Amino acid sequence: MTTDEKSQHAMEAPAMSGPSIALLTQGIEEAAGIPVLFHLATPSLPLPYISMPAGLRELVLPGIRPITYFRSGYAGTQGRPGRKVADAAVEAVAVLDQWGVEKAVMWGGSGGGPHALACGALIPERVAGIVLDSSSAPFDLLGERAFDGMNAVNRAGYAVSTSSDGDLVEQMRAVFDTTVAIDDPDGVIALARTAIEVEGLPGGTSPQFFADLLAENGRGWADDVYALTHPWGFDLQEVTVPVHVMFGTRDTMTPPTHGRFLAANLANATVDEYDGDHVALGTWTKGADVIAAIHRLGKELA
Repeated sequence: MTTDEKSQHAMEAPAMSGPSIALLTQGIEEAAGIPVLFHLATPSLPLPYISMPAGLRELVLPGIRPITYFRSGYAGTQGRPGRKVADAAVEAVAVLDQWGVEKAVMWGGSGGGPHALACGALIPERVAGIVLDSSSAPFDLLGERAFDGMNAVNRAGYAVSTSSDGDLVEQMRAVFDTTVAIDDPDGVIALARTAIEVEGLPGGTSPQFFADLLAENGRGWADDVYALTHPWGFDLQEVTVPVHVMFGTRDTMTPPTHGRFLAANLANATVDEYDGDHVALGTWTKGADVIAAIHRLGKELA
């Protein structure tokens, strides 16, 4: 198999809460570089770097071997209502074993950040370090502060999860249908739609972007929102591996309150609070800083 062989596997992953379940994992076979397990955002979209030609990927992710997986309920997999953030740790073990990786740097973007932290807390022997890129903090610990500065679309979705025990998928669909139909005051839909188009994924210019995404991946999105807004299954104080916390002061999807809380409550954290928006990886201004942090944390793996 060549060093640039792209691959996708369906795999059975264990769980800390609930039954084992089939997940989809993607990555580069036998590639050189620091292995990085990318914990995707909420909602999750395919990681564009894996489908890139080797030369382009090396340009945007120099010296990095990308691996990722879709949490339950995404990419056509079965959902797991009531799953916990902590489940990501045992899922990560299965993914790393699948790819023959003993230890990796964890990158967690937005709603993927807590799942990366779960690995640091529960399987530290498999984690060289963690880069948190606009990560959510524990909603149950932040309380109402979790919503300070959050845009209307995200606030509406999270609020459903914290206030309801009903069919979360259907309730979120109703909320997003209503919210998207009214307005997009913070440009959130436009931002997400632009990302979709840049990554070459379907999405077009429909103002119903979020509603469409919910229809296709609603169970995974709902399970993510439930997990993020309920106790995670571990304490931040259990994370002792190095963590680099990055967040933008103008972020309205995961407001800076979250990043500051994480920085203050993680035992081994460095902080990059910058003038910018949501998720630094892939941006012209901060992407190189994400790559530099990965190389610093994963230097033993290079």
